[in-house]
Amino acid sequence: MWQVANKVQLGHWGGFTKIRIRSSRDCIYGIQFSYANKDNRQYNSPQYGSFTGGFSDVTLNIPHGQNFVNVKGTYDRYKGSTVITSLSFRVGGTTYGPYGLSRGTAFSLPLGRGKFTGFYGVYGDCLDSFGVTISPNN
Repeated sequence: MWQVANKVQLGHWGGFTKIRIRSSRDCIYGIQFSYANKDNRQYNSPQYGSFTGGFSDVTLNIPHGQNFVNVKGTYDRYKGSTVITSLSFRVGGTTYGPYGLSRGTAFSLPLGRGKFTGFYGVYGDCLDSFGVTISPNN
C-alpha cells in the first residue's frame, strides 16, 4: 500500500541536523530527517518507508548553519514499481552519497535560489518518489 509522506516544514529559525537513510542495491527503503527548533531542541520526523531488515543504514550529521545546495538521485523499476534507487545530498561544500545504487534515470534538484525548507514523497516497500520544498533566500 502506498502512503504519502506528510510534509516536514521548517521556519527560518530552524534547520536540518541529520538525515537517516536505509538503502540496498535495489532501492532507498526509508528516510528520516532530524531538525532543530529556535531553542535548538532536536526533533525527528516520522520514519518514511521501511527501517526493518538487514539493509545499509547511514546517518548524516549536517553541520550547524549549513544549507542544502543540491539533492540528486536516480529512479528505476523494481518489482513492477518505479522507485528511488539512489540519493545524494550536497550540503555547503560537502556531498554525501550516493546512497543506494545509482542506476536508472537521474534527477537533480538544485537549490541555488532558495532554501530547503521541507520534503515530501510517496512510499510503499521502497521510497517511490521524493521532492523538496524551498523558500526564497532572505
